[in-house]
Amino acid sequence: MANGVHSGSQEVYAGNVGPYFMKVNTAPFVGTMHFIIYVSRAGGPEPVHDAEIRISGRQVAGEFPDVGPTPGVASLDGPNLYTVDLPVEEVGEWVFTAQVGSSLGEAAVDIPLTVGRRGGVNLGVIGIVLVLAVVAGLAALSWGRKRSRGGRSAEARR
Repeated sequence: MANGVHSGSQEVYAGNVGPYFMKVNTAPFVGTMHFIIYVSRAGGPEPVHDAEIRISGRQVAGEFPDVGPTPGVASLDGPNLYTVDLPVEEVGEWVFTAQVGSSLGEAAVDIPLTVGRRGGVNLGVIGIVLVLAVVAGLAALSWGRKRSRGGRSAEARR
């Protein structure tokens, strides 16, 4: 969407919110969560020129303090796009509230998300690497045995 590719970014909401249509993308990982918000009038792609966007978040079960509300910044990528960065430092279940207001009225939507850690150990990749290492080791062992047998036969013939 806006501002290039963000690793792990996904659409977390799309639908009508009061008189608006809203799409929200983010990568739900701890750290600075970068939200990309698309806002238009409900039923069409017309921009809402006086829109003000805010996002806040709260952890469902935890002692981490709420974050936001943080205002959206209009993106240079288009009149319907806004960005918001929120500091989220705890994994777990969160609810983010996206609010939009303009001369059309005020509206808000709650977006539940599971926030995880970025990166970490991918057990699938480790498994593939181990299988490839075993296959390469067996192939090298087999090649070494064939070569040593072939070498003895040549010496025995002399």
